[in-house]
Amino acid sequence: MDSNDRIRGSFEARGEGEGGVWFRVFVISCGLIDCDRSLVSIVCVYGYIFDIFLFSRWIELENQAQKKLEQKLEKELEQRQQIREQRKRLKEMNELSVNESNSDLNKNEKFLKQMDSSIKKNASLTKKLKTVAITESNYKQLVEDFEKKINASKYASECVLGISLAKLKGSDALYASEVASSMFRTYVAQRKEIQEQLRKHLQHIATPMSSAEAAQLALSLLALQKTSGGGDNDNDLNDNNDDDNEENKIPTPLLRRAKLCLLAELYLVNIIDSPKYVYEVVKKHAEMEYDVAPEAYLQSLSALAFFAKQYSLEFLGKEDVSLSSSSSSEVVVNN
Repeated sequence: MDSNDRIRGSFEARGEGEGGVWFRVFVISCGLIDCDRSLVSIVCVYGYIFDIFLFSRWIELENQAQKKLEQKLEKELEQRQQIREQRKRLKEMNELSVNESNSDLNKNEKFLKQMDSSIKKNASLTKKLKTVAITESNYKQLVEDFEKKINASKYASECVLGISLAKLKGSDALYASEVASSMFRTYVAQRKEIQEQLRKHLQHIATPMSSAEAAQLALSLLALQKTSGGGDNDNDLNDNNDDDNEENKIPTPLLRRAKLCLLAELYLVNIIDSPKYVYEVVKKHAEMEYDVAPEAYLQSLSALAFFAKQYSLEFLGKEDVSLSSSSSSEVVVNN
């Protein structure tokens, strides 16, 4: 067997791995086909070393990716635990407020008289609730306004409507429940009204249209786009409503999802007395039909997935969906 046959044999032994490919390229490009046996052996050794380096690097990258995933899951678990502790504290505060205020309504009325009840302050507060989304950065200021600064007892309905209709992210539902709870604890005489209106408004907004209604709306929007010469007219039906008729505006899918989360939070902190209102909304989402209204079906599917991820333990009795496994194929649902 000559040197060329030995080299061809070594090619076959190297296989088709990345190191083997580079080995062949290196040998051919350097014109080593006619070299002696010792030089061929050296080249083979370098090829195997290169293979080992690639494998080691791959293992290192895999370990880094696994470590990042574990850190992400650990951080998410810690955040969820903090949310549950905050929710538990809020529920205890609400329950304590109910027990205390029922026996001392006069004391609450005297307390409210010490706060500012001017029309200007109340108008500013209701406008803020309607136009500014409640988030982690601003909810404490709103809570302070209700509990220490402004007597909005005569404007409780407007404030509730503002909380119900305002923009909100599903991940910020807990902070909105903090604001609603501050009203619930402060305005004792209006407590039943606050509870009922919050439930009514939120359930109405969170409940999706039926499949037939969603299909009809899609056809109406399509016809409107054709008559107006195309363009972005998705919100034209809403734009025809003025501010006085804001309650009748069609909510966006993301707003419906966020209000479902807020409805769930209000039950978990003991403002809404039954989970049936939450389950009724979930049932409506689950009844959406793909064949009739495919876009609405996908929106409902997204809402259900987000709800399951956020409240799997509280409403479904299951472990947290995204934390049950450290698999790299974790499912992520956008907010």
